Amino acid sequence: MKKRILLISYYFAPENVIGAVRPTKLAKYLLRQGHEVTVICGDGQRGLDDPTLAKDLEAFTDVHVLREWNPLRDRYERKARTRQAAAPAGAAPAARSTGTKALVKRLIRAVANKVYIYLVVLSDRHFQYLACKELKKLSGHYDAVFSSFAPLSVHMVARKAKRMGLTDRWIADCRDEVNVPFFWMRPWMRWYMRMLHREADVQSGVSQGSLDTMGVVPEKGRVLYNGYDTEDLPAQAGEWKPNERFTLAYCGQLSMNRKGMGSRDLTEVFQALRLLIDEGTLTADELEIVYAGNEGAALRCQAAAAGLEERVTDHGVVSRERSLSLQRAADVLMVATWCTPGQKGILTGKLYECMLMKKPVVCTVQGSEPGSDMARLIRETEIGFCSEAATGGDVEGMADYLRSQVERWRRGESGIDAPKADRYRYQVLAQQLAEWIDR
Repeated sequence: MKKRILLISYYFAPENVIGAVRPTKLAKYLLRQGHEVTVICGDGQRGLDDPTLAKDLEAFTDVHVLREWNPLRDRYERKARTRQAAAPAGAAPAARSTGTKALVKRLIRAVANKVYIYLVVLSDRHFQYLACKELKKLSGHYDAVFSSFAPLSVHMVARKAKRMGLTDRWIADCRDEVNVPFFWMRPWMRWYMRMLHREADVQSGVSQGSLDTMGVVPEKGRVLYNGYDTEDLPAQAGEWKPNERFTLAYCGQLSMNRKGMGSRDLTEVFQALRLLIDEGTLTADELEIVYAGNEGAALRCQAAAAGLEERVTDHGVVSRERSLSLQRAADVLMVATWCTPGQKGILTGKLYECMLMKKPVVCTVQGSEPGSDMARLIRETEIGFCSEAATGGDVEGMADYLRSQVERWRRGESGIDAPKADRYRYQVLAQQLAEWIDR
């Protein structure tokens, strides 16, 4: 049965940020399935468009884009319009400040960071104000409102929509755990979470661990995984060709940017590769480790622990299209994450890109807590091998898996048949969301 769905997400196509992918893909396939979707979203950082999401946006006819007060974005756009040629070649680098001047600069930077975050909070409040005003322009009744966190405002707007009578059903989605940037906001955050638990009809998250971290009760909690869109690949990467070298790829950040967690660590993968080289299964010259991102030095440092830093090819920061092409060309893809007592449900989006590519995966999970959602997902979908530091790691098991992949590479084979990963296609996830509305 056709449904009317109101989707509220600050991030949406065509903005080139990871937060825009989930709501855009879900809305895209809800439209494909015959539902009517109205979107309220923010303007974001104009000019930073993702071509793939821009193509997805073509199918939408009812998108309300709101431009909130945002001096940070406005400053960025002014700089982009007035940016001239780079500094003259050969210009001497500025001397590093020392002593008192260095201390003053650090203090100024610290204050500037706080001001930056505070302005983000104020901009979010203004988006909430504009979005609530926009609700009054909508007509008719919606079968459900789906709000995609973050930022904080989106759930407040959805709450308003339900209280106005625009809808009787509210699905509050969190692709990240709810948090606040300042300690003085913590009492308000506790109220915010109680409000969600009390007023939302369904609370969805990207993993069961994520729902547990937020204290969502089983009666309201639903897991709505992130996923992959099969239509992304053909436009972004050509046919696979056999590699001259056995190639592993990692594209993205290594830093977790979460309190109490260090960087993602692929050292165990490199140690397993060293075992294969030492036993003669693979020579060092036959190995290539491809990286794309802004932390190439950190990856080379991890590879150096196994004497493989010279095998790393660092492409630096690349577009999403180029990232997909690099992964498409690889024989094995690497992913890494953390699992702690308070964070068991971290599922990196790179895992779903691996499913899209139909590539074998090797994964490492740092942290003190065993039984990560990442390890479970890889095991259930049979797409690769995962080692958890909490259980002592498994370099030998990693080496066994990579040995089988080297044999496939020598036969000129690539990719895997993983039908159990089909459940993470956005087509399937959108259908799951529509069923929740029926309930």
